Amino acid sequence: MTKMEEDSSDSITVHSFCKSTPTSPCLVSFEYGSLGKDEATKLQCNLFVSKKHNKQTMLVSKKNQYYKGKINSKSLCKTLLLVRNRKTNKARLIAASTCMLESYLRERNQQKLSISDIDTSTNNTLSQVFGSKKAKRISDMGMRMKVNTSVLQEDVKKIISDINIKGKDIPDVKSSSEDTITQLLPNCNRDAEHVSEVYKVEDLLTETELNSLDKAVALLNEDKEKKSEFLETHLNQLGSNPPADKVKLLIVADSLLRFVNMGAIEIKNKSCLRNICPSSRVIGTKILNEFTVLTGNTRNRPVSYKDKAVCYIMILVLLSCYYKMNLDFISSVMKGYHQKKLLQLCKTVGVVAATEAGQKVYVLRVPLPKLPTLAHKKKQGNY
Repeated sequence: MTKMEEDSSDSITVHSFCKSTPTSPCLVSFEYGSLGKDEATKLQCNLFVSKKHNKQTMLVSKKNQYYKGKINSKSLCKTLLLVRNRKTNKARLIAASTCMLESYLRERNQQKLSISDIDTSTNNTLSQVFGSKKAKRISDMGMRMKVNTSVLQEDVKKIISDINIKGKDIPDVKSSSEDTITQLLPNCNRDAEHVSEVYKVEDLLTETELNSLDKAVALLNEDKEKKSEFLETHLNQLGSNPPADKVKLLIVADSLLRFVNMGAIEIKNKSCLRNICPSSRVIGTKILNEFTVLTGNTRNRPVSYKDKAVCYIMILVLLSCYYKMNLDFISSVMKGYHQKKLLQLCKTVGVVAATEAGQKVYVLRVPLPKLPTLAHKKKQGNY
């Protein structure tokens, strides 16, 4: 007999202590989650005792859901429950066991599968002995189509073990990245000893394409044609009587700028050719063929093709303005390109920043800097 006394006026007397027995209470917990307040009355609980090992197994069910677990009655630490009688204020300490309930669905499914396999093999045997011709044919077809998973796994393991991956079979990520960057540029001599040997006009435009701009150059010299802000600014840099070949390069660069600033819907319009290069249909056709993708009857402009057009604008400006360009001005007249993106394309072209007469410019110098590593985009759209 044990007594528990408290500092307050009320006291509880522990009348007896009940050791753990097969009929002792059990504290149950579920592997994934907990039991709701209103769900306890809906459960059916059974307790099974093994005669050989004297182990207890609890089975709990609710409709088609089954849970089972072994009762842990031999743990070093005991959980005690205090049960008090309110009238007599006497209490009993009862040792309780614990049980973790796990889902019984997987084991039941495995048993069903094994039973179904036995039934199938039995039916096939009966069909072969007593069945009609049609039943025998169906049985033969079913046996041929049956897959033995264990044999299949062994075959797969054997095939994988025989695979020998050589180093040369693995693609070089670095070289593929460089190939992607160089696709944005025309023919570029990165080992050139002079800036005039890095990019050449004949790699950009043919003689026929340049001759198609003779009339446009004559109109610009006579001030009979309205100049864009881009064209006028760069012509002023060349002086009063700029060479005709450099003016032609600036006209092509101005046409590419119009193309870059166009929306996706404008490019799909049939009149876009006239808007790209009003002075030469040959140049407008060249830009559409080289910087768009024809899908059916619709022209699309992926992001990589738009970046390629911006690189060509920079190169044409460098060739016409003595290998110098004002990136801030180009950024101000170009839509959809922030400064960070243009700086990345500048590294691709090979220009470096310099200060000239207190103004920041980008110049082409040899040797060219190393190619940058462009980050791969998850998704490319048409703009």
